[in-house]
Amino acid sequence: MSIQKSVKKPVIVMNSLVARGSVGGRASLFALERLGFAVTFVPTVLLPWHPGHGPGTRVVVDPGLAADIARDRPDAAGCLTGYFGDAAQVAAAERLVSGLRSEGDSPVVLCDPVIGDSGRFYVAEAVRDAVRGLAAVADIVTPNRFELAFLAGIDPRDLVDNAGLVAAARSLGRPEVVVTSAFADPGEMANLLVTADGADCVTHPAVPHAPHGTGDLLAALYLGRRLLGAGPRAAIAAAAGATLRLVERAATAAGLPQPQRQVEVRDRSGRVVAVVDAAWSDRLVGCEAQSERWHGGARGAQRDLDRHNLLTSMGWSMLYATWADTRSPGPFAIRLADLHASRPPV
Repeated sequence: MSIQKSVKKPVIVMNSLVARGSVGGRASLFALERLGFAVTFVPTVLLPWHPGHGPGTRVVVDPGLAADIARDRPDAAGCLTGYFGDAAQVAAAERLVSGLRSEGDSPVVLCDPVIGDSGRFYVAEAVRDAVRGLAAVADIVTPNRFELAFLAGIDPRDLVDNAGLVAAARSLGRPEVVVTSAFADPGEMANLLVTADGADCVTHPAVPHAPHGTGDLLAALYLGRRLLGAGPRAAIAAAAGATLRLVERAATAAGLPQPQRQVEVRDRSGRVVAVVDAAWSDRLVGCEAQSERWHGGARGAQRDLDRHNLLTSMGWSMLYATWADTRSPGPFAIRLADLHASRPPV
């Protein structure tokens, strides 16, 4: 899917709004505005906080708000939809998308189908059926595994590996699908990008007590990077790179010295055998953003393992991070600081 680079036109966001916290629309606004986009925000539900923090008042916004935006015929670069409070809001979103496209431009529409997770739905049947229709006209869809199964019309229990996720994602017929919570090795989490050109998997260490809102953040970051002209794979890589920079800052705050960037590791003959994203060469400690292409087999994983084993055999100790650590860099920074302290200078 070809996307014309644009930062002058606004992005329309339809999502929930919490008074306290960084989930839903708050995460979307933060990511897109930090990337330089003006945002037209259409709240769907007003909440005091994330429902996981306890019961609170829930106010479903009149779908007429989206209708007003649609009548105004905004000139938008993109539109991001997330959580909806009722089916009428989804219908209003579809009319908004149709109106945007009728103006002759080609705004990029990303549907984050926030309908359920871990085997249960948390929106009414009418809402999720409407969201399925909205996803069918979106350019980009960002479901988790459970949501992907619903959109594809299959039993979630039938999705047992990433090959199954790729097939289900392609059955949606959308140009780009990012499956969050893809299958990964123990101790890791993954996001799977599926396009007509192939499939790419971005993995990262699982973060203990990870906060809510990372899915909202990922969707906004991915859309923003795409609107800035990055290709799908580059958009995923950019998110991982941004995470690494935040982890570096957290590591510095934890008492670590500033790392070196893009450090060349050479063998005894002087040949460069690896380039480490961030390193403390005096202690042979490295930190990298883990972004790897998924090949549907063992070849790609073996290459990465060979590289890791080579670094280990040369005395290096490595830790890996990616975009999810942006919301909770503390645990990773502590592990990195502990590793640095355990290694004597060389």
